[in-house]
Amino acid sequence: MITGFLAGYFTLTKRNHKAKEHDLFYLHFNSTVLDAVNVSSIFGASSARLLNPIPQDMQRKIRVVYTYDPPISKFVFNYAKTLKTINSIDALSLALKTTCDCNQSTFRYAPAGHIITGNLDIIENDELRDILRKGTKYRIPTITDCDKVKDDFYESLNRFILRLERRTNIHRFAFHFY
Repeated sequence: MITGFLAGYFTLTKRNHKAKEHDLFYLHFNSTVLDAVNVSSIFGASSARLLNPIPQDMQRKIRVVYTYDPPISKFVFNYAKTLKTINSIDALSLALKTTCDCNQSTFRYAPAGHIITGNLDIIENDELRDILRKGTKYRIPTITDCDKVKDDFYESLNRFILRLERRTNIHRFAFHFY
């Protein structure tokens, strides 16, 4: 048991050591414009490495990590959130006593007497139905102009430089050309 623990400990230490071989550049993926720009290649270019004020022995590879908007499941399938908003037993009992038109629906599930279906044809709005057909992990694309993408990139770059400044104790002004 002790050797297993030690083997696991050394494995964790090794993994943690590998994680520190990179500096992470976080960038919000807010437009398909970023598909056309290979951000990793910008940092890896020899001209960019020459402008890097960090001494060679302290430089790490830069890994670009994209952050994304939440998928549609966060907005559509929010049963728990809805139930938490019902704050009184009176409101819940009123909702349960309310009559429904489930008997007239073609989507009615006979054993339950109510509509229980995964058939998306129940949704009348064509755009909403098409979005839901794409699945719960689908992210609605944000249409962003190039200026917004550029501003977000510069903001991410400034945060990245701040982290490099803290790690290396090199003043922020040294990164001006970088």
